[in-house]
Amino acid sequence: MVSDMTIKGFSNKYSVSAFLRRRTTASTVISVFNSYSQRRFGAICVFTIMVLLQGCSTPGVPSGSSPGVAKRPAMTTDDLMDLVQEAEVAYQGAQWDNAAAQYQKLVGVLPDDPYAWFRLGNSLTQQGRYSQAILAYERSLKYDSVQAKPWFNLSTTYLLGAQVATLKAWEADGISDDTRAVAQQRLNMLTDLLQ
Repeated sequence: MVSDMTIKGFSNKYSVSAFLRRRTTASTVISVFNSYSQRRFGAICVFTIMVLLQGCSTPGVPSGSSPGVAKRPAMTTDDLMDLVQEAEVAYQGAQWDNAAAQYQKLVGVLPDDPYAWFRLGNSLTQQGRYSQAILAYERSLKYDSVQAKPWFNLSTTYLLGAQVATLKAWEADGISDDTRAVAQQRLNMLTDLLQ
C-alpha cells in the first residue's frame, strides 16, 4: 500500500488537492503533537488556502465570466472550505453515500482537482459503484498522472468489477458445468489477486 508520505510530482499549483495532500501528510506527522499544535496547524492551513484562493480572483470580476452568459454565483472561500470539510468528515467517518455526494459537488466546483476526483472514486468504490469509480479515477489521473494511489485503486476497481461480473456468470441460470468450473477458477484467481 502506498502511504501519503510518498506523494510524487507535487506541482506548485495552489489547489484544494495540494492543500489536502499537505494536510493529510502533515496530520500523519503532527499526530504525535498535542491538540493545541494540531489546531494551530489547521488554522495556518485554512488561513493559507483562503489567502491563496482570494489571490486567484480579481475584485468585482467574476472568474470565467462571459458577456451575456448567465453564471451561477461563485462559491465563496468559506463555502468551499465548508464543502471540503464536509466531504472529509464524511469520508473519514466511512459515510460513503454522503462522502460521494460531497465530493461530487466538489468536483463540480473544482473539475480539474485530482485529489477530489480520487476521493470520489474511493467513495464510489466503497459503495460497489465500480463503473462510476473507474471514471472518477481516470479523471483524477487525467489531471495528475504521476500519483501511484489512483493507478493502484483504478486497477483494483477493475478487478472488483471483474469479480462481480464473474460471480454473476457463475450464478446464472442455465450455465453448463464446464462454464461454471471456468467461472469458479476465475473467481478464485480474482480473489487471490485482491488479497
